[in-house]
Amino acid sequence: MTIRWHKTILIMLVGVLFLLEGCAVTQPAFYRASEFKPESIGQITLLPAVDVRIDKHVAAHLEEPLRQKAAM
Repeated sequence: MTIRWHKTILIMLVGVLFLLEGCAVTQPAFYRASEFKPESIGQITLLPAVDVRIDKHVAAHLEEPLRQKAAM
């Protein structure tokens, strides 16, 4: 009977630890070059999508969804 009680407590503690780990604050971004500043980026260019599928019989409209998501 006491083994089940310990098992329940252990499962609850592990669950709480996973919950706390998932809510932990992450570290700020690490940049390799100290002189790199994200503010210095003026424009980002989105290159066209490349279709490298073997079977190209099915139409795949890749360009428009990518551009819509990038515009958000």
